[in-house]
Amino acid sequence: MAKKDDQTIPHSENANGEISTIRDILMGHKISENEVRFEAIEARIEQMELSFNDKMKDLESKFEAHYQRLNNDSEQRFDNLEKTFSASQQQFHEKIQTLRRQERENLSNLLSQLSKNLLDD
Repeated sequence: MAKKDDQTIPHSENANGEISTIRDILMGHKISENEVRFEAIEARIEQMELSFNDKMKDLESKFEAHYQRLNNDSEQRFDNLEKTFSASQQQFHEKIQTLRRQERENLSNLLSQLSKNLLDD
């Protein structure tokens, strides 16, 4: 029985080789066509990846430029707002000082008149 098993192994390897040869003869053309199609698809995918990467880099640079513009505009607006606020605060402070002086002068005049009236009486 051992002899029978030994004989079937080489016979099956030989059969597989024959099947491969027959498959190559019958399907070789189709396999070649599929390989060409797969290569074309792979090349197309590679081109699409390159195009995608280029578009992403372009989009990233546009986004960065837009972000910089927005950031600069915001900084400029805040600077203007701060200047306006400081100027308004300074004007308000000056008005308060002016009103204080005027009120002191008015009080001083009233007290002066009151003292004159008291002296006259």
